[in-house]
Amino acid sequence: MTNICYFLRNNNSLLFCFFLVALIPIVTCPSDIVLVGTPSNVTWDPPTVVDDTDLGLIANCTPSSGSLFPAGPTTVTCTATDSVNNTGECNFAVQFIDEGM
Repeated sequence: MTNICYFLRNNNSLLFCFFLVALIPIVTCPSDIVLVGTPSNVTWDPPTVVDDTDLGLIANCTPSSGSLFPAGPTTVTCTATDSVNNTGECNFAVQFIDEGM
């Protein structure tokens, strides 16, 4: 949570308002992956997640690491949702270039 505080000076009085704002998780994906050869299972390091509400969030990727990827490009989307239902996401590409092309 991020603390927000506004101050207003009215004559000799100081007025303020204080509230909390929960920001979306920041999800950072791996770089695009380009492979030459026969389509196969691909793994990658997990995305990093930084959140002001929860520590230790883990991003879920679709398709997941270890999945079989076909020839051509495939977009992988990784999302993380914190305990106040804010969701962050990132995308990266996995591309197999057929060595016969």
